[in-house]
Amino acid sequence: IALAPQIEALGFDSVWLGDHTVTPPTFAHAYGPGFMDPFVLMGYLAAATKTIDIGTTIVVVPYRHPLVTANMLATADNLSGGRIIFGAAAGWDAEEFAALNVPYDKRGDITDEYLEAIRTLWKLPKASFDGQFVQFANVILSPKPIRPTGVRTWIGGNSPAAQRRAVRFGEVWNPSDASRQDLWEGINLMAAASEAAGRANPPG
Repeated sequence: IALAPQIEALGFDSVWLGDHTVTPPTFAHAYGPGFMDPFVLMGYLAAATKTIDIGTTIVVVPYRHPLVTANMLATADNLSGGRIIFGAAAGWDAEEFAALNVPYDKRGDITDEYLEAIRTLWKLPKASFDGQFVQFANVILSPKPIRPTGVRTWIGGNSPAAQRRAVRFGEVWNPSDASRQDLWEGINLMAAASEAAGRANPPG
């Protein structure tokens, strides 16, 4: 953090933030002392830098209500002049889900619905949404993200569900520790899913 004002001078073109609200004891040895909140850190980095991209790898989408997530990301995007990249995924840490009282076994469905709600909030002047996990009516989110299409979104995860999510919501698919075979299978799945959905170009 102390180096933030020097990041650009050091030649970096981006900085990436993790997302863990709490550190369950099972994984404390791997995580270290803990994680700063990525959204607070986005604002700090937006003020401390001028040109670099500020991304998340990843935000665990089910952890926060989509009205809150959409507003925080749009705010950070405005403060940074459109430099935010919303890395998003369903998450994996069952203990953390339990601590937050979020149903782990429904995380994929929640993620898809929340991402849809977030996009609705970013695109419409007055938004309504009626889903299984979230509902709202005639709400106004302002300011909007810099881009008319919303904050740039990269979808994380190696599973076919994550790859289909990338086709539906993402500009980029961002796998983690995937083998070469997994990468090719994912690329092929996304190409087929993009064609079926009428999407001209699969996620990058």
